[in-house]
Amino acid sequence: RKFYCIESMTTHETQFSVLASLFTDLPDVFVHVLRYLSTSERRCFAAVCCAARTLCNGMEKRIRLPSWSFVSEPLMPNRFPALAHLTWVEGTCSQQPPLDDERLLSHLANDKGLKGLQGLQSLNIAQCSHLSACAVTALLAMASKLEHLALGRWACTASILGFPLSLCVSLRSLDFGDDQVDVESIDDTALQVLSGLCTSLRKLSLSRCVTITDVGLGSLSTMRSLRELSISGCKGISQLPSLPALQVLDASHCCSLGDNALEGLAQGGTPFLKCLMLERCAITNAGLGVCGQMPHLERLDLGPSFEVTSAGLASLGRCRALQSLCFGNMVIQQEVQGMGPGTSSNGSSNSSSTTTSTTSSSSTNNSTSTRTASTT
Repeated sequence: RKFYCIESMTTHETQFSVLASLFTDLPDVFVHVLRYLSTSERRCFAAVCCAARTLCNGMEKRIRLPSWSFVSEPLMPNRFPALAHLTWVEGTCSQQPPLDDERLLSHLANDKGLKGLQGLQSLNIAQCSHLSACAVTALLAMASKLEHLALGRWACTASILGFPLSLCVSLRSLDFGDDQVDVESIDDTALQVLSGLCTSLRKLSLSRCVTITDVGLGSLSTMRSLRELSISGCKGISQLPSLPALQVLDASHCCSLGDNALEGLAQGGTPFLKCLMLERCAITNAGLGVCGQMPHLERLDLGPSFEVTSAGLASLGRCRALQSLCFGNMVIQQEVQGMGPGTSSNGSSNSSSTTTSTTSSSSTNNSTSTRTASTT
């Protein structure tokens, strides 16, 4: 072992040279130490010298890069040998050109290739607005072992048809949705193609894909392994497919989704459903009776504008596994085991786990009766 007394060095140049030799002689020690540092501390450490930056880059598994950085330095992902999760975002630098088809295809044709993309597990290019289906297909051919892929509103039927066979087998999570604008490129045809290729998907997001109808959504019934599905903002959906492995369903803001759609879920279509979000849907208190027939339901979110009647609460009382219930201005959660209602962990009395923003006396009475029904 070598011992270095850096503080006794007289010049900064000598100190940095000794530090560089330390990183070279004892890389495993520094890697072990870096695991205990926060992200900001590692960034400070990486600014010491090139050797320190190389050590830090070797530990990074999740990075976010502006798309123009790929244009100026296409082999930048190769600097991170342990890279598993990559997100490309649209940069705000007006002096840098955006990542488009011509630049991406020219870099992918480089003899050195992009070895940093070959081991990726997660890729997010939802903000790369200048890429076509042809460029996306070439990129996915390089990163064919992905498990999580976010294409956003730039995806279309052609890009799905370009999925490599190895990607269709390895892919577990796929995101076509967008939280800011409506997605019109994903339609019923795209879902029919997807259901025939990616049968091993476990998570699928179709948020605000407004052109999807019941026909396209029904084609997803072939995905027997799908566990999480988001159709939030899909205004043309009025029926739900039968997905035997589904555990989480986000149908918020599906204004055409009514009580009839829930009957299929309760009649064996999704026997293991645990989380159901129905904010701003056409669900009534009569539909809550259907929710009461879901034996594994743990969380139910009806949104802030839903008004629950006593009959609706009585129906939800049959949900023995229910742990969280959100409706109106109230959020009801299951009491901690071993603690009675109104008692905190230190024995002091509190209001309850029910939270309400209303102040009228009738709302207070409703909150109390709701708490009692939930506890019962």
